[in-house]
Amino acid sequence: MHDNYLKKVYVSAVVFFAAIITLVLAIFLVIIPAIKDAGRLAFLDVLVAPVDAMVTINGEEYRNAVYEMEPGHYTATITKDGFKPVTAEFDLEKDKTAGLYLYLEPSEGNWDYYEQAKNQASLEALLRLNNYSSDGDAWWPPVQVIQEKDAAKKLAERYKVKSILPVNVSLCGDVATRMTCNAIKVEYKYSKKCNDELCLVISGRSRELPTEALSEIREKFTAGGFNFDDYQYVYVQNTEL
Repeated sequence: MHDNYLKKVYVSAVVFFAAIITLVLAIFLVIIPAIKDAGRLAFLDVLVAPVDAMVTINGEEYRNAVYEMEPGHYTATITKDGFKPVTAEFDLEKDKTAGLYLYLEPSEGNWDYYEQAKNQASLEALLRLNNYSSDGDAWWPPVQVIQEKDAAKKLAERYKVKSILPVNVSLCGDVATRMTCNAIKVEYKYSKKCNDELCLVISGRSRELPTEALSEIREKFTAGGFNFDDYQYVYVQNTEL
């Protein structure tokens, strides 16, 4: 009788201590980490061009900045009058930074938006997007890029040629009288002749682009550090030059 009682006490003690150990393990392995994770946020770096575009994420408005947000799934919509809207879905993970880096393409009739002086800030944002699209060349610490921006990278790279434009060439058959001079001007802008894409628009007085003018234009591009053959171009006659 006494032995049975001791055996029951022993079993009860083992069960009790096993329960205590299980509880302690649960506290350290499950409850404490859950409490710690409860306060851990994700970070979202927003950079869009144009800089005044409307960025709506899960129904709330955002601007170009870094935000602390709850981890989870999000849907972003970027809109602006005169531009094609963009929608992107992405996930945010705790303690990690994700980048929402997007640019809007101008719609018809608004092709030269990024070229206008008053929109310089948006052009600078576009050029910064280029850094996020290149390998190891980000101006910010490395982050997860939500959407590839090869198109933005190419667009930003092409815009750099504007630093040497416009290029002007003058060809004169009679230098003394300038009666037969042909003025040539090279610009970089959107053109319907380039399928509404950015390209070099070469305008001149003559019906066709003279070979010697094209050679001089190539030389000026080379002197400026650019390869003329990397760019699509069209020629437009303009007798008023």
